[in-house]
Amino acid sequence: MTATGFAPSLAFICSTESSSRRVDMANSARNWSLSAGISAIVRPEKLDEALITRYLDCKVAGLMIPHVDDAATARRIVDAVRYALPSDHENIVVIAMLESAQAVENLDEILAVDGIDLFFIA
Repeated sequence: MTATGFAPSLAFICSTESSSRRVDMANSARNWSLSAGISAIVRPEKLDEALITRYLDCKVAGLMIPHVDDAATARRIVDAVRYALPSDHENIVVIAMLESAQAVENLDEILAVDGIDLFFIA
């Protein structure tokens, strides 16, 4: 486990897409996951730098960001995590969700972005 509690083999993914209590859900997911000995990864509805900072303030182990269609979006994710945790960003698992034909067309450029740990193709 890392400082944020990421256990590489087990994780709980909390989707906050359809809830108005997003930050509360992220905090609860983190607390539940730690008590279960696994990691909490939060999936926001979209890339929102302010919300990413709030999720990371909850000490989640990672983020799963949807709708990553190009390298510029992937870089925005990495920049948001590094801004929120300048000295601890390497302990956060960053997952980019590639969900469109455009993402597939831009796959090589997206995969070249440093700082994305996992690519989820849906």
